[in-house]
Amino acid sequence: MPFADILTFLFRGKMKNSRASRILYFWILVSVLVPSTVAQQGQPTTQPNTAIVEQGKFRLHKMEQAIGEETYQITGDGNSLSVKMDFKFTDRGTAVPLSATFRGTQDLTPEAFEIKGSTSRQSVIDEAVEVQPGRVRIRNREKWTESSAPQQFFTIAGYAPATMQMLLVRYWASHGSPAQLATFPSGNVKVEPRGPDPITINGKSEKLDRYTVEG
Repeated sequence: MPFADILTFLFRGKMKNSRASRILYFWILVSVLVPSTVAQQGQPTTQPNTAIVEQGKFRLHKMEQAIGEETYQITGDGNSLSVKMDFKFTDRGTAVPLSATFRGTQDLTPEAFEIKGSTSRQSVIDEAVEVQPGRVRIRNREKWTESSAPQQFFTIAGYAPATMQMLLVRYWASHGSPAQLATFPSGNVKVEPRGPDPITINGKSEKLDRYTVEG
């Protein structure tokens, strides 16, 4: 499915704020990232054998009304990064929960991806990807299939969670910005820069980089 313009800006590869303009049902997602405030608040910044690299929150809107939120946490363990995402909104009184996990190398090369839950009141998803040497194993509910692994690819399944779109753009930007990128469980995406977009946040001027993501 096509993704609309994604408004985001990156500082040395780490996103500090993002906004997505009109994704499917006119979603507007505004991130409130807190990678440095955890320690300031006295909360633990480490877990056994892991360390929190980044965490944040997206507010989810439909027709300019706040209806839910998505939270994510990225932890590092040696040469790997693990990302846990929880996405939930309420649509006409019905809760729509979705969870996903992603594991990759430090440069975000995928190793594993799993997504399970609902993307709308009537849409259910249960898919997973396992990356092995030279091949990719794909699960759709209970059925497993295999595909050869291309030189470059990423894992994403639809418009949500927004965190996966954020990671997709980071991977694309740090791997030569290819004209087209294969994605698993299926499909491919095309990312195109669309120019800068200056905004003001709390009285401070910032410059966003706008991208169009299709696929």
